[in-house]
Amino acid sequence: MRYCRLTLAALVAMTALEMGAVDADTYIDYLAGDFGVSSPQNPSQWLWVPNPLTATGFGAPVLNDQNSGLNAWRVTDSSTATPNPSYVSNLSAGTVSSALANGWRLRAQARLVDDYESDGDLGIAAFLNGRAYVMSFDLTTGGDLRVTLQDETPRTFQVTTGGAGTAAYNHFELQSLAGRFVDPIFEGRSLTANWDGVVANTGHPGIVQWGSVLNVGTKRGVMNYHLVQFDIAPTADLAGDFDWNGRADGEDLLTWQRGFGSTTALLADADGNGAVTSADFSIWADRFGELPRFTTPLPEPATLALAPLALWGIWARRRRRADG
Repeated sequence: MRYCRLTLAALVAMTALEMGAVDADTYIDYLAGDFGVSSPQNPSQWLWVPNPLTATGFGAPVLNDQNSGLNAWRVTDSSTATPNPSYVSNLSAGTVSSALANGWRLRAQARLVDDYESDGDLGIAAFLNGRAYVMSFDLTTGGDLRVTLQDETPRTFQVTTGGAGTAAYNHFELQSLAGRFVDPIFEGRSLTANWDGVVANTGHPGIVQWGSVLNVGTKRGVMNYHLVQFDIAPTADLAGDFDWNGRADGEDLLTWQRGFGSTTALLADADGNGAVTSADFSIWADRFGELPRFTTPLPEPATLALAPLALWGIWARRRRRADG
């Protein structure tokens, strides 16, 4: 067992060293980290600004949420008073112009914990060029997760079944190729086409935001955020890159291993079939070592071809021993 752990760690370290840096198009992000590797930092250490500036006590670290291996930063909006708490990043006029011209993407990996039986206000939002793009989450009466897109008439989408609305971390994002139209995406599936949000309040600055995004006192909630990321001129997602660091590497294998067999913790569900299976491992293995951009020299092809097989063999042996 000790040998297997050492070998797995060595291979993961090798991958991290050889794959290079995170994508250059990431404007700002937040990562709570993995349990046992790092502890969640306050988002202000990642240059996110609390909103309002005087707000305290609404954010807190969460370690190994639901034994998922994931850390998170919890945002709690339990008060009916306003303003509602969130984290924001201000965008300069030049940044907004670049985003509108080249496209942008705001995305998160997060788990809704509670909506206090209200129309929840936790989610993500972007305010660009006089438009507000707001995606928030709450629970149906049956306990399923529901997405609301703010529009002249809000659009709602039930996105889970079986009362599993708080069971797992989910991927969701707002993506614009260019211009004013945005594609709202949940677990890789577009919820609607040609959504242009709503008109923002006059003079509203350009910002991206996560936490409480509606600023309505009656709307409350709790959400655990594992990762938040805002990109300008985003590249296409790389299959097998489960942690969105721009490459398919050993860290993604660990994400797949933790979720193997799950139908609720779907961060490593690469094929979108609602379960983490060996087919998702195959997708990761096919992409192992790929980068959207080649910022550093890549390992020799023979090394890359053998590494996924070695990692699979280690995991399979460990699983047989555990089952036996």
